[in-house]
Amino acid sequence: MSLNVLEHYFVARRQSRVLLRNGSARLWWTAHLSRDEARKDPYELTGVLLSSFDITQQALERNWRRSHVVLHAFLEFLMKHKAILLAGGNKNRAQIRCLAKFLNWHGGVCLLDFLGKNEIVVLLEGEFLRIYSRWKVNDQTGRSDGHFAERQSMPRQQGGQASLPRNFLWP
Repeated sequence: MSLNVLEHYFVARRQSRVLLRNGSARLWWTAHLSRDEARKDPYELTGVLLSSFDITQQALERNWRRSHVVLHAFLEFLMKHKAILLAGGNKNRAQIRCLAKFLNWHGGVCLLDFLGKNEIVVLLEGEFLRIYSRWKVNDQTGRSDGHFAERQSMPRQQGGQASLPRNFLWP
């Protein structure tokens, strides 16, 4: 094969994020990764994933995107709480980002691939309750800080390094 063909049509494993930059490729991968044959409508989760570009980006640019179990659990969780999380707006966007970051952090200390969908949903439920309660407190105090929950979820140490929250539960 010529070098030109290799450079233009094949992607190295370490550069797999490039596949999500092309619109057609991103659409194909979105449908492929979110398809669930066990459902009555196999593309039901695809609708959730495509409901917002930010959800697509948060889900597909995380390390856990290649695990169908983790991605499907995340999408099922969003669908379960669609009245709150999929209603739109900056507040919901920040909450979804916090949940995606939480899964990423949790994947740093636990092999998410070995957890079942229900276990991942339980993890997300706990984190969502923590995030949602902070947003409610923020709303009641009248502060208009749109990123309150996101900033509070991962405190910084000296030097800008992230540290785990005090209430972080190890698996």
